[in-house]
Amino acid sequence: RIFMVNSPFPEAEQIKIENPGTDYRLSFNMESGQVMLTMTGDFLITEWSFSGSTGKRTVKPRFQKTVDGFLLAGYQSIFEPTNAGIKTTLDFNIEYQDVGGMKLPHKVRFSGMHGTEPVEAELMFRVHG
Repeated sequence: RIFMVNSPFPEAEQIKIENPGTDYRLSFNMESGQVMLTMTGDFLITEWSFSGSTGKRTVKPRFQKTVDGFLLAGYQSIFEPTNAGIKTTLDFNIEYQDVGGMKLPHKVRFSGMHGTEPVEAELMFRVHG
C-alpha cells in the first residue's frame, strides 16, 4: 500500500534530507516511531524502515520499469523485535495481469522465516466478468 496507493511522505511533518552519495535518505518522526526512506536520484524508493518501541521493520521494494512507469514487482520485509517478539523475514513476488488496460495483481507469492519456522504461501486473483 505504501508504494502503490498511499504516499510514503507525511503531510505536514518536518523531513530531514541527506545526500551521502548517489542516494537520498529522508527521515521523519511519527507518533509511534521514526521512519527512514532511501531513494535514488530519480525518486525510486529502495528502502523504507520504521523504528518504534516494539522493533524495527524494513521493507525493500523491487520495481519493474515499464513504458507507463514503475510497477511494484515484489519486496523483502524484515521485522526485528527489540524485546518480545519473533524475527520475521519475508520475500514477496507479484505477477500482474492486464485487465481493461490496467495492471492488476494475478499472483502473489511469499516465502521466508517466522522465527525458526519456514513460511510459504501463494495467492491467486481471478477476474470475473
